[in-house]
Amino acid sequence: MSTASKHAEVLNKGVREDGRPLPASDREQILKPYLPSPREPTPPAQRAPRRKAEQAKRPIPFRPNRRPGIRDFVASLLYKIVFHAIQVVFSIYIYARQTYHGIVFRALAILHYHHRSPEIIQRDLRGLSRLPRHLSIIVDLQGSTDAQGYAESVAELIGSVAELAAWCTCAGIPMLSIYERSGVLKTHIPSIYAELRTTLASYYPPPSLPSIHVRVPHLPEYSAPEGPAENAHKSSHSSLEILLLSSIDGRGTIVDLTKTLAEMAQRGKIQPSDVTTDLIDAEITDGTCADPDLVVVMAPSSYKEMRNGAKQKSRKGGRRRSQIVQGSAGLSEDEGLQTNTTVAGGAVCLRGYPPWQARLTELFYVQDSSGVEYGLFLRALHRYAKAEFRFGT
Repeated sequence: MSTASKHAEVLNKGVREDGRPLPASDREQILKPYLPSPREPTPPAQRAPRRKAEQAKRPIPFRPNRRPGIRDFVASLLYKIVFHAIQVVFSIYIYARQTYHGIVFRALAILHYHHRSPEIIQRDLRGLSRLPRHLSIIVDLQGSTDAQGYAESVAELIGSVAELAAWCTCAGIPMLSIYERSGVLKTHIPSIYAELRTTLASYYPPPSLPSIHVRVPHLPEYSAPEGPAENAHKSSHSSLEILLLSSIDGRGTIVDLTKTLAEMAQRGKIQPSDVTTDLIDAEITDGTCADPDLVVVMAPSSYKEMRNGAKQKSRKGGRRRSQIVQGSAGLSEDEGLQTNTTVAGGAVCLRGYPPWQARLTELFYVQDSSGVEYGLFLRALHRYAKAEFRFGT
């Protein structure tokens, strides 16, 4: 046993090896070799410089009661002037841009108006090299807190969906998917179907009304009861399928599919090598919908939404227009189109649109739009016809 171990054992027991008690003087003698050497006293001549060096290293204490000087006042005034100058310049830019786009949109609305005529819509689309087989629109319900304002917002949103359906039937687009984040459209399918029939009757004469099919993922297709006269008036060569989507059909679907495939792999029903992109695409397509050819996003910028929201809160009630939510643009800049992924009007987002369906889709976004407009519908189709698709190798 080493000497240190013996000393430790003696100190712990408090007795010597012969069994006699260990006095204090012996304990001090045992501990003395293990104690550091005493610090030598500093000469008085070296105390002052060392004290000053230690004080210089210490941080300056905060003095809350210190009176601000002229430098603090000038710095604060300069910061405020720069801050307000930036706000003024940016506000002027935003208002000028919104005014310019508002004039352009109004001019397009006057020059290109459908007059509820399929012939005019087909004439506006004449000469396009291609049209999307599946068009997807992202809409957003800007509801009010009171029951009356919410009902009016839902009714206006349903009217916008009916107008979009009518434009698609006139353009010859066979499928239209409407994405609304909260899923409020899925709870008003009978009202949507009735509004669709009323709107299409204003575009087509009764003998040539196109057939409309409204469905929701994971639910059977909705079919309204019709009499024999209405069945005789239906046109067999023109039809439109409308699919209603919400946020639960996006990332949630991918998460559920991932869990299902993981459980099947753990049980040995499939091999990990069987999980391919084609399998995932087939499962998601069967569960929700196929990839759209074009996603159109039309919405006021966040500044306009904030301003309109403040006005709505200052009043009681009042109608709110249904708006298309902001999205990202995948198009080149032409005739006022903006292609930046982040624009001076708020961050561009798709509001939870199904990401798998949007991975190869052409995205269309216009700054400062005021909702569902026929002019923007035309611009989206014209831009899609000119777009170049590069899927890689």
